[in-house]
Amino acid sequence: MNTQIYHQSNLRKGRVSIANYAYFITKCLQKGISVRLNQPEIADILIKELMTLSPKQDCKIGGFVIMPDHLHFAIALPDKIGLSKLMNLYFGNTSCKI
Repeated sequence: MNTQIYHQSNLRKGRVSIANYAYFITKCLQKGISVRLNQPEIADILIKELMTLSPKQDCKIGGFVIMPDHLHFAIALPDKIGLSKLMNLYFGNTSCKI
């Protein structure tokens, strides 16, 4: 029996950001948060921020899906910004607005 505890931070170990490569992102809400991401007013914020992130940071959005407790999107990185910085910008902006 494998007793190793898996945590999402383990997924980030050794991760690199490479410009012009596509990444599939999944972001989940913390347990206990009662917000539903697929409510129209919240989904609108998530979509608008994603659409403004693309031209501002010169990244390409391949597609997205908003579920009640998580969201997925595919994004191609630009030369000027790494994945961590880009995600901090996006999720920082959306969390303030929600």
